Amino acid sequence: MGLQNATGEYVLFIDADDYVYPQYFERIDESISDDVDLLEFGYYNEQTGTNIVPHRLRKRMSVLSNFMYEPYGYLAAMWSRVIRRLFEGVEHSKAIYTEDYYVLYQIYRKEPTIKKLDDILYYYCKNSNSITNDYSDESKIKGNAIASLDVGTSLLERFADKRAEQRRLEAYICLTCAGVYSLYNRYGVTDGKAEFVRIFRKHVSLGAFMVSGLIPKMVILIFGLSPKLHSKLSSLINHR
Repeated sequence: MGLQNATGEYVLFIDADDYVYPQYFERIDESISDDVDLLEFGYYNEQTGTNIVPHRLRKRMSVLSNFMYEPYGYLAAMWSRVIRRLFEGVEHSKAIYTEDYYVLYQIYRKEPTIKKLDDILYYYCKNSNSITNDYSDESKIKGNAIASLDVGTSLLERFADKRAEQRRLEAYICLTCAGVYSLYNRYGVTDGKAEFVRIFRKHVSLGAFMVSGLIPKMVILIFGLSPKLHSKLSSLINHR
């Protein structure tokens, strides 16, 4: 609804649970220029107590490959970016998990011109009472987990026309499966594991394990390390 009524050239997103730093609008205004389609900036993660800044673009990789290379190192959230109105032809996901990734993947696929700021402009607060953190019963846990997997499989079905892109989407599904496995174990969910194992086997090839430092990332997710250690290790892996 908000995008349909937007009239400006750029769109920014702020979640109701979060807030922005005083220099937020000033720095964005200073950094946006005619040739910038997408501006990424740093944020503070209240849960881990860390500042997270965007990764540098790897010159030998496409814009899309850069985005897919490290979705778990730099949060794939709409609120960490200012985006020119590039939403024509972009489908939106009904999932409440990873829905931002679904949209951003399609936007980065357009190969936009990107500018990155090291400035910390956004304060990300994890709300334990939010919809995405509602683990009150098994049906919600399983429903949200499968919805997250559907995002990856839907992208794979739509865009896997190039082998390299297919591999990266398979890698994303692998990571999502690892996250679901960790989530199920944390909350003692046993019924439903067979469903995401089926999705994993159907969509993921062995080659996907060689993409994006996948194996160490899966180890981090599956063994459920503390959020702070998880963030540090992910950062080290992504900057190797």
